[in-house]
Amino acid sequence: MGQSRLSWPGPAPAASRSPGTAPAQGLSSMAPSIRLSPAARSLFDEPLAIAVQGLGPRQQVTLRTSLRDETGELFQASARYQAGDDGELDLARCPALPGGSFSGLEPMGLLWALQPQKPFWRLVKRDVQSPFLLQLEVFEGHGERPGQLLAQAQHERAFLRDGVRRVPVREGRIRATLFLPPGSGPFPGIIDLYGAGGGLPEHRACLLANHGFAVLALAFYSYEDLPKGMKEIHLEYFEEAVNYMLQHTQVKGPGIGLLGHSKGGDLCISMASFLKGITATALINGSVANVGAVLHYKDITIPPLGSNLKRAKVGKSGIADIIDVLNNPLEGPDHQSFIPLEKAECCFLFIVGQDDHNWKSEFFAVEGSKRLQAHGKEKPEIVCYPGAGHYIEPPFFPMCAASMHLLFGKPVMWGGEPKAHCEAQIDAWQQIQAFFRKHLTGKPSETPKTRVAGLSPGQPVTLRAVAADDRGCLFQSCAHYRADSRGELHLATDASHGGDYTGVEPMGLFWSLAPAGMEKPYQRLVPRNTGAPMKVEVLVHQGHSPPGSMPGPLVAKAEVQRLFTAPGVRRIRLKEGVVRGSLFLPPGDGPFPGVIDMYGDEGGLIEFRSSLLATRGFAALSLPYFDFEDLPRVMKELKLEYFEEAARFLQRHPKVKGPGVGVIGTGKGAELALSMITFLPEVVAAVSISGCSSNTIADLHYGEMTLPGLRFDMKKVSVSDSGVFDIFEALDDPTNPANSSSVIPIEKAEGHFLLVVGEDDRMWKSSLYAELAIKRLRQHGKENFELLSYPGAGHRIDPPSTPFCQVAMDRVLGVPVLGGGESKAHAHAQEHSWGKIQEFLHLHLG
Repeated sequence: MGQSRLSWPGPAPAASRSPGTAPAQGLSSMAPSIRLSPAARSLFDEPLAIAVQGLGPRQQVTLRTSLRDETGELFQASARYQAGDDGELDLARCPALPGGSFSGLEPMGLLWALQPQKPFWRLVKRDVQSPFLLQLEVFEGHGERPGQLLAQAQHERAFLRDGVRRVPVREGRIRATLFLPPGSGPFPGIIDLYGAGGGLPEHRACLLANHGFAVLALAFYSYEDLPKGMKEIHLEYFEEAVNYMLQHTQVKGPGIGLLGHSKGGDLCISMASFLKGITATALINGSVANVGAVLHYKDITIPPLGSNLKRAKVGKSGIADIIDVLNNPLEGPDHQSFIPLEKAECCFLFIVGQDDHNWKSEFFAVEGSKRLQAHGKEKPEIVCYPGAGHYIEPPFFPMCAASMHLLFGKPVMWGGEPKAHCEAQIDAWQQIQAFFRKHLTGKPSETPKTRVAGLSPGQPVTLRAVAADDRGCLFQSCAHYRADSRGELHLATDASHGGDYTGVEPMGLFWSLAPAGMEKPYQRLVPRNTGAPMKVEVLVHQGHSPPGSMPGPLVAKAEVQRLFTAPGVRRIRLKEGVVRGSLFLPPGDGPFPGVIDMYGDEGGLIEFRSSLLATRGFAALSLPYFDFEDLPRVMKELKLEYFEEAARFLQRHPKVKGPGVGVIGTGKGAELALSMITFLPEVVAAVSISGCSSNTIADLHYGEMTLPGLRFDMKKVSVSDSGVFDIFEALDDPTNPANSSSVIPIEKAEGHFLLVVGEDDRMWKSSLYAELAIKRLRQHGKENFELLSYPGAGHRIDPPSTPFCQVAMDRVLGVPVLGGGESKAHAHAQEHSWGKIQEFLHLHLG
C-alpha cells in the first residue's frame, strides 16, 4: 500500500529563541541557532520540526543528533545540509545531501536514523515516566570529522502525556500496568502484549493511552514472581487480565481490544479464539500458529510449532537469518499448532512487514485470512509494508536491523530498510488506532439492536418507523418480516421480504424513511437541532401491509432516540471576525484533531455532521458561507480569505491538536475544500464528497487571483413527466480548454486528498471530476490521494443511516432535482465511507 507522511509542524517563530535552543557556547547573539517546534518537549510518537537560523547564504553544515538510552548506550545520526539563500535551514523543506545517515527530504530523519554505537543494540524504553533527552548539534561543513560547532540544543522526547495515569496492577496473578487517559472516561480498553523478550514493556501502551485508550501493558513471564522462562503458558492467566479490563469502571465495554507483537501476536490470537469479551484483535508481525511454548487452556493443549535450527543461515558477521527455522503449520503434525482463530468472534487486523526475517509474517497473515473465510468469517484487514522489518514500533523508533535473540542466543537479523521501515511505523500506528476506534468506541450513531418477541412462530408482521422533522413533517418507512420458530424477530439477522427494502438490513427502517403520503414530496430529513434526539417510533403490525396502505392491527411499539451529540460534547456558536458557524468540541481536555465541515449550495448552517464528528473525537467547525446571519444572502462570489480566517481560527484554538487542520465538504463544499487545501498551508487533509475539481457557480477570489465559476446551462436540463429536473449534463464542461481557468490547481497542495463519489450521482459528473483530479495529480508526480467510488450511490453521501433522498427540492432553482442513487446501495456507501473518512482524518491529523 502507499505510505503516508505526517504533516510537519512549522518551526517556532524566528523572533524569539525557544526554550531548549541555543547557539554554541561563547558565540554572539547573532550566531546560528536551532529552532524546534514543539520547543522544549514533545511526545515520542509526534513529529518534531527542526530548523536552523542565522547561517550564511547557502552555507554547508552537518546536523547531528545524539541520545543515550537508560543503560547509557549512545545512539547517533547525522545528515549534511545546505542553507538557503536567506541563511535558513528548515528540515521540512530542505533535503539532506548524500554522505550522512540518510539523504532526501526527511523531516524526522535525524530521529529515525539514530543508530547505536554498540553493535546489536536496540533502543528500548523501560521507564516511561522519564523522557529521552535528545541532543542536537550543528557543525560547519561536510567533513568526515565534525567541523566547528555552530549551535546546539536539547529536547525532551516524552512518553506520558500530561494527565495520563500510570497504575501498577497486582490483582490476583496479574502483573501489569494500566494507563488511563485524562478525563472521567470510560475509555475503549486494550490489552498490549510484546514478544519473547519477557518483562513488562510499557512504552506502546503508554503512547496509546495518550490517544484516548485505556491500555493494560501485560507481562507474562520473566517479571517479578511470574515464571522465569517460557516453557508453557496457561491461558487462564490472560483470561484473568481480560476479565479485569471488562470489569474496570474506566473501560468502556462491552468488549476490549488486543494488540500483540511477535509472540504477543499469537497469544492475542489464542485469547481471541478461546476467551469471551474480545471485540478487536490487532497483530504486528504475529504468527497464526502457537510458537515457543506449550499453550494450555482448561482441557485444551496446543503444542508449539516445530522448528529446525539447522535451517538458520549465519553470515560472516555472525548474524543469523532465522526466517526459515520454523516448520510449516499446514504440513504434517505441525498443523496441531495452528490456532483455531475461526472460533473468534472479533475482527482482526494484521500488520505485516514484508521484509520481516524473524519469521514469515505475511504467510501467517494470508493463511489466517484463508482459514477465517473458509469458516464463513469476515475477511480480516491485512496491511503490508514493503521494506519493513520485524520490530514495527510506534513512530520514530529507530529501526533495529539486528540484535540478540533471547531464545536463539545469538544476534539475528530482523529485516527492514530504515526509511521504508520508518514510513511503515508512521502509517501502522494510525491504522492500529483507527482500527480500535472503529471497533471499540460506542457511538450515538451505532446500530440499535431491534428485537421483537412474543409473536407466533412464522407470524407475518409489518414493521413501521415514523419520525418528524423540526417543522413537524412526518417521515415513515415499512418492511415485511416473519417471526422465527420461537416467535422472535431480530433485525440484525432476519431478512425483510418486502416493503421499502428487502434483505438483512439492521438499519433499513431508518435509512428508508421518506415523506409520508400526506406530506409534500421531495423533502429531506435533516436534523437542525443537534442537541435534541431524533425520536423514531417503531411499530409492529399484523400481516404484510404495502407501503402507503393502511397497516394491520398494532401488536407492539417502542420509541428509539437517535442522538447526534454525545454527552460532554460542547457546542460553541462563533462570531470570530468575519467567521460564523458552530464549533463542536469532544469531551475531555484535548487537544483534538481539527476539521472544518461544509455543505453545498443549500446555504445556511448544517451542523449534524460536525456534531457526529465531535462525538468521534474531532474538534469540528461547522462553517456556513452564505445565507446565515450577516453572511451574504446569495452565493454570487466567494473570497477564500473568509475560509482562511476560519482555518487559522481552528488551527490556533487551544483545544485543536495541530499543526494542520482538515476539511470535509459535500457538493460545492467539496470543491471549496479542494481550494482550501490547494492555497492554504493550514489545511493538510481534504475530504471531497461528490465534488468538482473545478470552481463552480460563483467566482472564487484570493488576493489578486480569481478562479471563475463554471456555470449551469439550463438548456441542457431535462424534465421528467413528474416534473423532476435532471441537471446531470447542465454544468459547463471542465475539460473544455475555454474553461481551463476554472480548474483548481490541486497539484500545489502538500496535504492529502480523500475523494468520495457516488457512481450514480445525477447532480453532476462527480466520478468524472474525481478522475480529472487524479489525472492532474499524477501528471505532477503526486500520489497523495485516495478514491472511494460507490456503485449505486447518489450525490449526497451523509453519515450512516441518514435517510436516502433520491429527489430533493433545490434551494436555488426552487424545483425538485434528481440526486440519483438506489436506496440500499446508497445506504451501504454512507456506512462504509463514514468509517473511511474518520480513518483518513485520524491518519493525517493525528
